[in-house]
Amino acid sequence: MGEYLERTGGELFAEFTEVESGRKVDRPQLGRALELCRRKKLPLLIAKLDRLARSVAIISNLMEA
Repeated sequence: MGEYLERTGGELFAEFTEVESGRKVDRPQLGRALELCRRKKLPLLIAKLDRLARSVAIISNLMEA
């Protein structure tokens, strides 16, 4: 993610690490990250999409939100 921020001139606001399985729906760190993004109107950058969720439906719902 550091390379992306350097290329785009972006700045890291916060970093969250989820230790729960990508199969679980209850993801506390993801929830905190999404809440911060909503409040601050910031984009959410995901280092590895395959680590975010195993289900396309979950990813689709996150994109809609």
